[in-house]
Amino acid sequence: MKQIVHIIDSLRCDGAQRMLTELLTRLDSQQFEARVIALTGSGNDYIYQQLQAAGIEVEIIQERGVGMRSFFQLMRLLKRWRPDIVHTHLFFSDVWGAAACKLAGVPVLVSTEHNINRDFNRTKLVFKRKAYRKCDAIIAISQAVKEYIVELDSKNQCKVRLIYNGIDLSRFSAKKTPTMLHQPPVISIIGRLEEQKGHAQAIAAFAQVKGAVDLHIIGQGSLQLALEQQVQQIGLKNRVQFLGQRIDIEQVYADSDIIFIPSRFEGFGLVAVEAMAAGKPIVASRVDGLAEILQHEKTALLVDMQQPKTVAQQIDRLLAEPTLRAHLGATAKQDAQRFDIAKTVEQYQQLYKELTT
Repeated sequence: MKQIVHIIDSLRCDGAQRMLTELLTRLDSQQFEARVIALTGSGNDYIYQQLQAAGIEVEIIQERGVGMRSFFQLMRLLKRWRPDIVHTHLFFSDVWGAAACKLAGVPVLVSTEHNINRDFNRTKLVFKRKAYRKCDAIIAISQAVKEYIVELDSKNQCKVRLIYNGIDLSRFSAKKTPTMLHQPPVISIIGRLEEQKGHAQAIAAFAQVKGAVDLHIIGQGSLQLALEQQVQQIGLKNRVQFLGQRIDIEQVYADSDIIFIPSRFEGFGLVAVEAMAAGKPIVASRVDGLAEILQHEKTALLVDMQQPKTVAQQIDRLLAEPTLRAHLGATAKQDAQRFDIAKTVEQYQQLYKELTT
């Protein structure tokens, strides 16, 4: 049996953490034993509880903050556990994990790149390149991410493997998609309240949507106060609700008429695939991974978030045309089958076997 240790920055209920949970709870326990090291987190985190409930050991380095102390604790754990593979996720885990693996004598290092890090400064990019060079394999979760990895350092080309993220389709397809809109109709944005996710541009576009429509914003992040002030300033307080983090994500989709994904950049788009599986009409920005997994006028309406009036017109169109909503939802639901989590797990397992034989 191969011992695999996954290292991740935090146990927040974000896309990378949710994807890791889906993977680890489905790995063949006869072939692989998985453990998780979280650089930050607590026993109250939803992801921690999900992993523990599945019998997966989770070691938390400290509640918050990442520094040299984290690095030395990480190295000690790896020396004690002596894993066959270390698999890292997100920036600090990639950087500290690569260095710790070298000093601890770990034979195989894998990293999954979960995003296209357009917000990284030059220093972060330098550290990222160094971490990549120590990897035996780098997983790109989309073709867009693969191109980003190779653009960052062409020497990575031979290491990169494309493995699309997957979801448990049954979680989202169980509820029947209603043909009638809620009254008033509900548009939902699901994601961290950070610059990458484009909430400010989305609110500006929503302000131009016609009629009585509600906007639900699901997620937490550093921009919440600024976004609430934006809503207040443009007079949308009665139409926009900030609902915080939700773990009953299937119900969020059921309560929504349109899923709005206004990201400025996106490595994959887990929310997009979940919305597809739920049969929901989608309006999404035409960027990176989103433009790769969604097809304009077939599974979604793709828009340029720099043109808020045009975005609002597309939302108005979707609200006014039940036939279009039904078409997009049905086509998306069918297309979501290519993102079955079982396929993703099998590809990871094949990679682990290849790297350890």
